[in-house]
Amino acid sequence: MSDYNQSQYRLMLAQLVEFEEGTLSLNSLVADIQDPFRNLVGEEADWKKSFMDHWVALEQIRSTETFRGHRGFVGPERHAASDAVAALKAMVQARIDDPLDPNSPIS
Repeated sequence: MSDYNQSQYRLMLAQLVEFEEGTLSLNSLVADIQDPFRNLVGEEADWKKSFMDHWVALEQIRSTETFRGHRGFVGPERHAASDAVAALKAMVQARIDDPLDPNSPIS
């Protein structure tokens, strides 16, 4: 896989981890993973569709949060966001050639 795509996957993974750690807001995550996703070259259509399905779930939760005045997620929204982030993270990790690379932004 190209070094370029690898860098895009690593960017997405770093953002997903930051969200899980509580250092990145849902609003930022939804916005920030779009560019590296769009920049992928030659990725399979099925993978992209699955990624977008999970991203859309996050976007819908973000929209609900915004509508409520950024109160934060509650109950089912928190669970749905965690599930979507976990799925995206697994998808991205599966595409990284050497996820345990010590030079990776995620160790």
